[in-house]
Amino acid sequence: MRSGRAVRVRRVGGWCGAVGLAVVVTVLGVWLFLPEPSLRRTVVLGALACGAVCLVVLARQRDAAEEARVAVGVPEDAAPSTRFSPVREIPEGTGAAEGTGSPRVPGLPHALPSRRSQQLRELTWGLGLTTGLLAIVALALGRPQPSDQVARLGAGGAVYAEARILEAGKAERHDPSRGSPYYTARVVVELRGANGARGTATVRARSAEPPRTGDRTVLYAPDDLGLGAVSGRASLRDELAGRTFSPFITWGSSGSGSSAPR
Repeated sequence: MRSGRAVRVRRVGGWCGAVGLAVVVTVLGVWLFLPEPSLRRTVVLGALACGAVCLVVLARQRDAAEEARVAVGVPEDAAPSTRFSPVREIPEGTGAAEGTGSPRVPGLPHALPSRRSQQLRELTWGLGLTTGLLAIVALALGRPQPSDQVARLGAGGAVYAEARILEAGKAERHDPSRGSPYYTARVVVELRGANGARGTATVRARSAEPPRTGDRTVLYAPDDLGLGAVSGRASLRDELAGRTFSPFITWGSSGSGSSAPR
């Protein structure tokens, strides 16, 4: 009965590990490839809740495993295969002189773990740890959802179009520690509506040179010029599509996860 308890503990731990790996892979895949922000958030939260349940179960099984270990008399420094395998006690007097007071030691496991199963566990651990690290980085750096203005423009039928700069404010120079210097400024652009209507909007433009009068690509809704406009920065198309990263970073991250140590 006590040996059966140890076997159950091992099986439950294996199932929890499998569910945990599935949770990590699901979170990373959904976060990178699912473009719908609300559905993506629901799936990620549900997967993380399953992971939390597995952690609770593992914590309880750890206590049960300790009880089983004490019950069968397995030393604390015994090999992992001995901790979770049914053991047989050596009859009293076997391997030790009668009356010497030598403690009885547990026998060998009924079956020794195979090399193939050990390699499979190592591969699974390597894949799981690599995927887990990528998931943490992706959750920290990705965009959970587009900005409110971009979402409103998308709902209003946003398009990318050239808008004429009517007025450019004072440019501010930025010199980051990495990358090339750039300038930002608030500019007023002229928008053209669907029925020939015209309007203006103020956007924050970024360019390698101080913005001047001329044309500039912006995102706006021709059917509702009152929604304003957003300057056509590099990540704007991905943000409008609901992606957390650009396709290049998305597929690069999935390739890194699939090339985990083997």
